[in-house]
Amino acid sequence: MAEKWVFTGKWTCGWCNYVYDPSKGAPEAGIKPGTPFEDLPEDWPCPSCNISGKFRKQMRKEEG
Repeated sequence: MAEKWVFTGKWTCGWCNYVYDPSKGAPEAGIKPGTPFEDLPEDWPCPSCNISGKFRKQMRKEEG
Protein backbone atom coordinates (compact mmCIF):
# COMPACT_ATOMS: atom_id res chain seq x y z
CA MET A 1 0.00 0.00 0.00
CA ALA A 2 1.22 3.45 -0.85
CA GLU A 3 1.27 6.12 1.77
CA LYS A 4 0.05 9.61 1.10
CA TRP A 5 0.17 12.87 3.00
CA VAL A 6 -3.06 14.72 3.76
CA PHE A 7 -3.68 18.20 5.13
CA THR A 8 -5.12 18.16 8.68
CA GLY A 9 -6.76 21.57 8.30
CA LYS A 10 -4.37 23.04 10.88
CA TRP A 11 -1.29 25.21 10.45
CA THR A 12 1.96 24.94 12.43
CA CYS A 13 4.53 27.63 13.18
CA GLY A 14 7.87 26.45 11.84
CA TRP A 15 9.68 28.32 14.59
CA CYS A 16 7.94 27.28 17.84
CA ASN A 17 5.43 24.59 16.73
CA TYR A 18 2.36 26.60 17.79
CA VAL A 19 -0.68 25.07 16.07
CA TYR A 20 -3.34 27.32 14.54
CA ASP A 21 -6.65 25.47 14.40
CA PRO A 22 -9.23 27.50 12.44
CA SER A 23 -12.07 25.92 14.42
CA LYS A 24 -10.60 27.40 17.62
CA GLY A 25 -9.13 30.59 16.19
CA ALA A 26 -6.51 32.39 18.30
CA PRO A 27 -8.42 34.25 21.02
CA GLU A 28 -5.14 35.37 22.59
CA ALA A 29 -4.46 37.26 19.35
CA GLY A 30 -8.02 38.49 18.77
CA ILE A 31 -8.79 35.88 16.08
CA LYS A 32 -12.31 34.44 16.40
CA PRO A 33 -13.10 30.72 16.10
CA GLY A 34 -14.00 29.76 12.54
CA THR A 35 -11.48 32.15 10.94
CA PRO A 36 -9.74 30.38 8.02
CA PHE A 37 -5.96 30.71 7.98
CA GLU A 38 -6.21 32.19 4.48
CA ASP A 39 -8.19 35.12 5.92
CA LEU A 40 -5.36 36.13 8.27
CA PRO A 41 -2.94 38.85 7.10
CA GLU A 42 0.10 37.49 5.22
CA ASP A 43 2.40 38.92 7.88
CA TRP A 44 0.31 37.64 10.81
CA PRO A 45 2.74 36.90 13.65
CA CYS A 46 2.57 33.69 15.63
CA PRO A 47 0.79 34.40 18.94
CA SER A 48 3.36 32.27 20.76
CA CYS A 49 6.74 33.43 19.40
CA ASN A 50 5.70 36.62 17.52
CA ILE A 51 7.58 35.56 14.35
CA SER A 52 5.79 36.28 11.04
CA GLY A 53 5.65 34.13 7.92
CA LYS A 54 6.72 30.80 9.40
CA PHE A 55 3.41 28.92 9.24
CA ARG A 56 3.07 25.78 7.15
CA LYS A 57 0.31 23.27 6.58
CA GLN A 58 0.17 20.49 9.15
CA MET A 59 0.22 17.16 7.34
CA ARG A 60 -0.24 13.57 8.42
CA LYS A 61 0.49 10.25 6.78
CA GLU A 62 -2.30 7.99 5.62
CA GLU A 63 -1.94 4.46 4.40
CA GLY A 64 -3.96 3.70 1.36
